[in-house]
Amino acid sequence: MVRLRSSKSTTRCVCAAGAVSLATLSCSGTPNASSTVTILEPAYAEFVGGGSNGSGVHTFLENQCGTLDCHGQVGRPLRLYSVDGLREPNEAGLISGAGALTPSELYANFLSVVGLTPEELNRVVEGLDPPTQLLLLQKPLGLVSHKGGVRILQSNLDPMYMCLTTWLEAPSGEAAFNAAACTQAAELP
Repeated sequence: MVRLRSSKSTTRCVCAAGAVSLATLSCSGTPNASSTVTILEPAYAEFVGGGSNGSGVHTFLENQCGTLDCHGQVGRPLRLYSVDGLREPNEAGLISGAGALTPSELYANFLSVVGLTPEELNRVVEGLDPPTQLLLLQKPLGLVSHKGGVRILQSNLDPMYMCLTTWLEAPSGEAAFNAAACTQAAELP
């Protein structure tokens, strides 16, 4: 006895085979090993701060945004380690409220910030777009919905705004980094 497939199941098999073929063809290009992608970023030294630089950008971000109920959560697109919030697993047994951030935590925070919208960050660092094009500023400015509400005012009088914008614009030469604004921003309640 010979069983014939119904036309419905045959159609499904042909469609599935076609989809697999298209997916294979779309990914069959050879990568160009000689091409490079340049990712620009604001200065890490200004992000970290310290010494004669005063507070860095990270101090303000950790104090204002790095709590466990905000960006101090694993799985957030912008995830921040902080002294009183999320800590990276380590051998020293650092827990919230104990010990300074480790170099690894500082660098992870930097990567989280610059990796949030890297293509747009390139344009801002090059001076092609204003910092307000970044999600990093759009949310706390209230330009885009933000669970934490409006946290920053778009004003040269707001130290949080000045800290972030001068850090982001400094590589393009549009502004000098304002470490004093970061220090003030870190001390705000």
